[in-house]
Amino acid sequence: MALKFKKALYLAVLACLIVFAVGCKIKNGAAGSSPSTGCQPPFTIPARDSYVHYLEFMAVGDAGAGDDNQRSVARSMAEYAIINPVEFVLYLGDNFYPSGVNSVDDPKFQTHFEDIFDKTVLNMPFYVVAGNHDYKGNVHAQVAYTDHSSRWHMPALYYTFTIRHNDSDFVQFFALDTTPIAAWDNTDEQIAWLEDVLSRSEARWKIVFGHHPIYSNGQHGDSTRMIGWVFPLLEKYGVDVYLSGHDHDLQILKPVNATGVHYLVIGTGSSYRDTQCRENTVYCASKLGFMGFRLSHTELVVFVILDDGSIDYCHIISK
Repeated sequence: MALKFKKALYLAVLACLIVFAVGCKIKNGAAGSSPSTGCQPPFTIPARDSYVHYLEFMAVGDAGAGDDNQRSVARSMAEYAIINPVEFVLYLGDNFYPSGVNSVDDPKFQTHFEDIFDKTVLNMPFYVVAGNHDYKGNVHAQVAYTDHSSRWHMPALYYTFTIRHNDSDFVQFFALDTTPIAAWDNTDEQIAWLEDVLSRSEARWKIVFGHHPIYSNGQHGDSTRMIGWVFPLLEKYGVDVYLSGHDHDLQILKPVNATGVHYLVIGTGSSYRDTQCRENTVYCASKLGFMGFRLSHTELVVFVILDDGSIDYCHIISK
C-alpha cells in the first residue's frame, strides 16, 4: 500500500509540474467552450530552456462585444499572464461592437475594454489596430484614446514598433489598417509606408498584424485585395508571421511557399463561427479563445488557449 501511495503521489506531483511548466491548464472536453469544428492534430509542448530569454505576448481579435463571452476570454488571458511573463497584447480589431465609438469620452472604452481586462494582471500595453466595425464610428477617437489610457497603444491607424528581447536579437512589429485595403482598395500611402519600413528593417523576427486575413478558411475567406497588395511585400521582405481576426474562428495556416509567411487567424475574442479544414490548414477550430506566443532566437511557439484556460493546440515556427 505504501508503494502504491508513493507512486500515486509521484504521478500527481509530476502532473502538477507539467501544468506549471507550460503555464496553462490542459483539459479534455473543456467546459465553457463551443464544440470544435475543423481539425485538431496531435501536438506536443516544448519545454522551456532555463538559459534562454523568451519574449512572451498574447493576441486576440474581435473582442469588442462587452459581454460574458469577452469576459470569459479576458479571464483566461489573465490566468495565462499570471504564470507566464507576458509583456503585451496584440489587439486585432473590431474593438467595439457594433459600431465603434463616438469620441474619446465614449463609455465603451470603459465597459468594453478597461473594465473587461484585469487592471492588475493585464497592466501591460495593448497594441491596437482598427477593424471594419470600428470604422462605423469615429476611428480616430481610438487613436486619440492612446493619450487617455496607460494600456491602450494606438499611435496611428498604422504604425511599427520594435522590442529587443536579448543582447543581439530584436523583433519588429508592423500594425496595419486593413479596412481601407480590404474593403475600399485604398492602398497607395499605406502600402508605400509598409514597403519602406519592411525594406529598412534589420529585425531577426518580423511580425505583421491587422484585422483582415490574407488567407482564411472561415466565413469571409481569402481577401483578394490583401493578397494582391500585402502578400507580395510580406514574402519579399521575409516576414515570419501575419496575425489577423475578422473571421470569428481560430486558424493556423501553412505558408504559401515553403519558407514563406505563416498565417494565424484569432477572431474569437467574443464570438465564434464555423471554419473549415483544408489542404493549407495546420489547425482550426470554432471556439472562444486567444493565442499566446513564446519567442526565442530560433523559434516561435504558438499556444492556442481557450476561454477556460486549456491549451487546444501548440505549434512551433522555427527560424
